[in-house]
Amino acid sequence: MVRSVYPLTAAAVLFVLPFCHGLGTNDQVNNPKIPYGSFNNPSAYVRPKWRYWIPDASVDPAGVANDVAEAAAQGAGGLELFGYYLYGGTNPAYPAYVPTDWAEYGWGTDVWKTKIQDTAVQAVNDNDLTIDFALGVGFGGAGVPSEYDDPNLERDIQPFYLNVSIGGSFNGTLPGWGTGPLISASTGLVISEGVGNAASVLSTSSLTEVTHQVNAEGQISLSFPNATGTHYILAAYYLIFTHQREQVGPLDINSNTFPAKAGAPQSQPASFRNNGSNVWDHFTVGGAQLAINYWNKYLFTGTTEKLLKKVGNYVWEDSIEFFPKYAWWTPDLPNIFQQKYGYSINKYLPIIVRGRVGFVNSFEVPLYITDQADTGMSYLEDYRQTLTDMYSTYLQTMGDWANSLGLQYSAQPSYNAPFDMLANIPSVNAPETETLGFSHNIDNFRQFSGPANLAGKRVISSETGANFGIAYAETIPNLLWDVKRAFAGGVNTHVFHGLPYSGYYPNTTWPGFAGFDFEYCEMHGPRQPAWDFYGEFFNYTARNQWVLQTGTPKVDIAFYLKAVSYPVGTSLPTDFQASGYTYEYLSPDNFALPDAHVANNVLAPERQAFKALIVRANDTMTVDGAKYIERFAHQGLPVVFAGGVPTQFWGNDPSGAARVNVTLQSIKSLKNVHTVPIASLAASLASIGVLPRAQINANGTWYAQWREDTANAMTYVMLYNDAAGISFPGGSTTGNVTITTTGAPMLYDAWTGEITPIAAFTQTSTSITIPLTIAGNQTVIIGIKHGKAVKPSIATAPPNALAISAVSASSYSVKSTEGFAPITLGPWNLTIEAWSPPADLYAFNGSTIKTNTSYTLDTLVSWRHIPNTNLTNVSGRGYYTTTILWPPAGKNNAAGAIIDLGSIVHFARVYVNGALVPPLDPVLARADIGAYLKKGINNVEVVVATTLINVVAPFWSQQRSSGGAPTYFGNGVLGLAPIQDNGLIYPVVVQPYETIVHGF
Repeated sequence: MVRSVYPLTAAAVLFVLPFCHGLGTNDQVNNPKIPYGSFNNPSAYVRPKWRYWIPDASVDPAGVANDVAEAAAQGAGGLELFGYYLYGGTNPAYPAYVPTDWAEYGWGTDVWKTKIQDTAVQAVNDNDLTIDFALGVGFGGAGVPSEYDDPNLERDIQPFYLNVSIGGSFNGTLPGWGTGPLISASTGLVISEGVGNAASVLSTSSLTEVTHQVNAEGQISLSFPNATGTHYILAAYYLIFTHQREQVGPLDINSNTFPAKAGAPQSQPASFRNNGSNVWDHFTVGGAQLAINYWNKYLFTGTTEKLLKKVGNYVWEDSIEFFPKYAWWTPDLPNIFQQKYGYSINKYLPIIVRGRVGFVNSFEVPLYITDQADTGMSYLEDYRQTLTDMYSTYLQTMGDWANSLGLQYSAQPSYNAPFDMLANIPSVNAPETETLGFSHNIDNFRQFSGPANLAGKRVISSETGANFGIAYAETIPNLLWDVKRAFAGGVNTHVFHGLPYSGYYPNTTWPGFAGFDFEYCEMHGPRQPAWDFYGEFFNYTARNQWVLQTGTPKVDIAFYLKAVSYPVGTSLPTDFQASGYTYEYLSPDNFALPDAHVANNVLAPERQAFKALIVRANDTMTVDGAKYIERFAHQGLPVVFAGGVPTQFWGNDPSGAARVNVTLQSIKSLKNVHTVPIASLAASLASIGVLPRAQINANGTWYAQWREDTANAMTYVMLYNDAAGISFPGGSTTGNVTITTTGAPMLYDAWTGEITPIAAFTQTSTSITIPLTIAGNQTVIIGIKHGKAVKPSIATAPPNALAISAVSASSYSVKSTEGFAPITLGPWNLTIEAWSPPADLYAFNGSTIKTNTSYTLDTLVSWRHIPNTNLTNVSGRGYYTTTILWPPAGKNNAAGAIIDLGSIVHFARVYVNGALVPPLDPVLARADIGAYLKKGINNVEVVVATTLINVVAPFWSQQRSSGGAPTYFGNGVLGLAPIQDNGLIYPVVVQPYETIVHGF
C-alpha cells in the first residue's frame, strides 16, 4: 500500500493533553479547579469525547485498551463507557443474535467489571483522559441487575373497564381483581362514545371514586342513576411492575420471548447478577438507591475505585426510553399529588391512562376525555407537574450520590417523557441534549440551554451525530454542521455518537461491530480511512468548547415557556434573529432558582443578564409564574407581552386562573411593561431601548454566542453563518457585527489555534464594529481584550485584500491580490489506496485489504467520474501530487499565496515541499502557503480520505453485526445511503498576493 512520505498520524496534529486529575463536584461556570488548558490546546476536561460501545464482556481487553489509546491519539478528551448488548435485546427494531453466553458476559457481572470496566479505566488513566460511566446497559442506561420483584423497579397502572347500562347496577367482583394492589376504583357517565380510536366523553360531574366501597375480597355493589348518555363505566386500576428489561438475560434468550435470539448456548444464571438488567423506578429515592447500591457494591470497587477520583468524570443516563404501557406511575404518587393540589387524582385516572402521557399509546383500553372546555387537560397538567417534581427529586438523589464519590451526574432529562424538561434540567450537574431528538434545530437547543445557564452549569452537553440512514456515509462536514448548530443554540460540549469496539466480535462482518442494525451512524474509529485525520476536527471542536465553557454566557432575551412535551416547536419573526438578538427559554419553575432575580433592570445579572422577558399571547400561565413576572416588572425588568396578554392557564385551579389574569392585567400600566404585536418583534424591542449585545447587519443569518470572562478581562463572541440547505459555493454572506463593548479585538482561529489582532474595525466609546465575510456554515470567534491598548485600525478592507494586519502604531500591511491572476494547479498524479474487505466477510480480524492504483488527471473530478475507470465502489485514501513554479512569470513581487481547495467532501490535508499546511476548514478550504514556497519548482501534495459507504455498498445486504442485518426498524432491508463523490471535486487554485504596507 502507498503512504504519503509526510506523516498522517496524530503527531501532525500537534497537541498534548494536559495531565488529568479528578473533576470534583463543582458543576458551576468558571470552576477554578478544572485545568482548562489554553485555546490552542484545551485540556481533556474541555475536549469532546466519544460514546464508546462495547458489544458485551466477551471482547478482548487488549482491544479495549487499544481503542482508548486510539481515541487519545486523535484528540478526544475522554470516553463514555457504554455496554451495548444489542441495545438491550428488547427492541424489535434491532433483531439479532446473542453470540456469547450472557450468563457469563452480561453487563454488571464480575467479568464485565474486571475485564472491561477496569481495563477501560486503567487505559484512560494511562492516556490522560477522563471516563464517564453509563449507569446501565442497552437503550437507556437506566437498569441494573436486580431481583425480579424488587419494590424499587419501574411501575405501571393496569386498567380494567366494565360498561354498565344507564339506570343499571353492578354487584360482584371488581374487574381485574387480583392483578395487583388496588390503586382506585371509580365510576363515570359516558356522554358520547368514541368510534375506533377516538375518545369517549365523560361527564365531569359524574366522576366518582368508589375505592372505599370495595371489600377485602374485591366485591362491590353499585347502583347507577338514570341520566342522559350512552352508559356508565366502572373502572379499576391496579399497581403492577412493568418488568422492563434493560438487558435481556439468558433465561429470556432461551425462552424466545424477546427479539434477541440465541446465537450461542446460554447457561443457567448463578444469581440475579447473571440474568440481565431491569429498569428502576425513576420517581423515587428508592429507585435511585437500587442503582446506587448496585454500583457501590459491585462496580465501584478494585481498580475502578482506586482510579475513580483521578480519571472519573460523570455517571450518566441516556434519554428516557423506558415507557410504561398505560401511565407513568409510582406507588406514592397519589399521596404526593393530594398534598400538592388538595384533591385526589384517583377519580380522574380514566383520562390519565392511555394515549395522553407522552409516548404511551396503548389501544388495548379506551381513551377518555371530559366534557369540560379543556377536555380535562387541567387534571393531566397537575399529574404531569407531579411527575416533574418527583423526577427532579430522583435526579437530585443521583447527583448527590455522584458528588459523594467525587464525580458528577450527567443525564438527558425529561424530553422523551411528559415532564417539564426546563424544570428538571437544573437538577443535573451536566445536563445533556442530543442532535437527533432536537432535530438539529437551534431554537430547540435554546430551550435546553436557558435553564442550564440560569443554574450556572459549566457544561451543557450534546449527544451528537446520531443521524438516521447514513451509516458509513457520514462526512465530517455533515457532522460539524450538527456541532455548529448546537453551539449556536448554547451547547458547549459534544459527545460523539459513536466509537464502536474495533476488534473481533462473533457473527460480525467486515468492517466490524456496528450498532442499531446500521440504522444510525456512525461507526467511527480506525476502520475509517479518515481516522488519522480526526485530530484536526477534534481540535476545532475542542477550541470552540474552550471558548464556550469560559466565563459566563450573556443572553439578550428570555422567553417564557411552560410545557411538558419538548422540544416545543416555535416560530419567531425573521427580523428577530437577523438583528442579532440572542435568546433562551425559561419555565416559570426556573424563576425559583437563586440567580433568577432582577438588578439594574436585568434578569439574572450574575448569569445571562437578560435585558427583557417576553411572554407570548399563547403561553400557558401558572400562579407562581405570574407572581414572578409581577415581581420582575416592579423591580424594573422590561416585560413584553407579544401579541397580547395570555389567558391560558396551567392546571386545575379556577381561582388561581382568575388571580393570574388580575395579576397580569395589573402590571400593564407600568412604564417598563409593553404590549406589542408578535410581528416585527425586533423593531418593537429596539423602540423600547432593548438592543442586542452583538448587533448584526448582514445579507444572511448569523447566530451569536456571547461569553463574558471578567476574571481575565475578556469578551468572546462566536458567530455562525447558517446556510442550511445551501450547497457550496453558495451560502457565503457579508456584513458587520457591532459588539457593544470596547477593547482590542482579536480573531481566534479554531482550526489552527492561532490568535491574531483584527486590523479592520471601527470603535466608539461603547462598541466595536467589525466587517466580516463568513462562508456558509462557517464559525468565527472574536475575542475582545479589555483594558488593552487598541492599535490603530481601518474601517473596511481595501479591494483585493486577503488579509490585513497591523505593523506598527502608524502602519498596517495588506496581502493584496491586485495584479495577480489565480493559478489552477494541474495536471495531477493520483494514487488511490483502496480499502477493501477480505474475500470472506466474516474473516475479519480488524484488518482491511489495501491496494493501490495510479492515474493522471488533467481535470479534477470525483473518483467515480474518472474516464475509463470503474471506481464507483472504491473507498480509501487518495494521494494527489502536482507542482507549481514560483514565483509566477513576471511576478517577482509575489510575497506568498493562498491555496484554495473549494469545499472538502470529507477530509483533506495539504503538504507543500514536505511541510504540512495548517488544518483546513472543510467549508472554506483555504490556507496561506507563503511560508512554504521556494523559488523554482514546488511540490504540492493533497491527501484525501473518504467514508466507507462506496466500498460497503456492494456488500450492503450481506452486512451483519452480531448476526443482525441492516433493517428498517426490524422490517425489511434498510435502504443504502447514496454513493458519494470521493476525492477532490473542485479545482485547486493558488492565488498569489503581494504584501503592501500602508499608513493609518
